[in-house]
Amino acid sequence: GYGRVYVQKSSQEIAALDAKTGREVWSTRLAVTKTDGIDIQPTVVAGLVLASTTPISLRGQYKGGDRGVLWALDARTGKRVWTFDTVQSKTLWGHPEINSGGGAWYPPAVDLKRGLVYWGIANPAPFSGTAEFPNGSSRPGPNLYTDSLVALHLRTGKLA
Repeated sequence: GYGRVYVQKSSQEIAALDAKTGREVWSTRLAVTKTDGIDIQPTVVAGLVLASTTPISLRGQYKGGDRGVLWALDARTGKRVWTFDTVQSKTLWGHPEINSGGGAWYPPAVDLKRGLVYWGIANPAPFSGTAEFPNGSSRPGPNLYTDSLVALHLRTGKLA
């Protein structure tokens, strides 16, 4: 798209390459911690590059405090246009030292006519809990927005 090829450069970065030369035009790190990462290919639409982080990378899986984030980058510059935190809890449902989750395992669906992007949000963790908090009891309640389908406004990233 736009004379570029958009790729996952590493488990934590998205890059744009010149389609003719292969030269890197820009690179943007999306991961916030050492253990969250990118697991889907970027989606390019309407001047945006859509991507997601999840609480999994080569450095760790579902570490306490990691949360998946949806990203929209400017396709020209790689600068962040918007983000959407897929965990609607500043404290990760009361136990940030244990809990994690969210992000997207699959690319989104985009409805250009309505200006919406639909994301299937990944699971909360730990799945089965821990010895101290069995059966997911460290994260009681609905664990929004994990295990959900969210519709966001394509231009702003606001929940529709």
